Amino acid sequence: MDLTQATQCVVFYDGKCGLCSSSVQWILRHDRSQTILFAPLQGKTAECLPAALRQSGALETLVVAQLSSAGPLQQFATHSDAIVIIVKAMGGPWRMLAKCLSWIPRGMRDELYRWLARRRHLLVAPQSCQLPEALDRRRFLP
Repeated sequence: MDLTQATQCVVFYDGKCGLCSSSVQWILRHDRSQTILFAPLQGKTAECLPAALRQSGALETLVVAQLSSAGPLQQFATHSDAIVIIVKAMGGPWRMLAKCLSWIPRGMRDELYRWLARRRHLLVAPQSCQLPEALDRRRFLP
């Protein structure tokens, strides 16, 4: 599933998680194309995610969705696939890292992702509400 063919992708993240919030800040600093948008899983935009995705437990992970001008969000990636798509969408030298990550079998990548996810609250403390820089505010959806 290659979501980077769209002009933009939306990264749904856990707004209560320090690691997730830090990751969003890291992406903002390194995404030269500025095509990645962000929405907290607790926000109004996340309500548009399909029921099937919600029931699968996917909202316990990062979710990357294709932003389509032709209609509603249609393609989704979760877990380590979401990471690969984000890194690829950042462009430049990050594309090579995405390619290397994609060579690792998904099962192994997802196991590492789940291991980190289980410990995310221990690795990075929850951060108080970080307001994005003025230029980045347009990239955050409610």
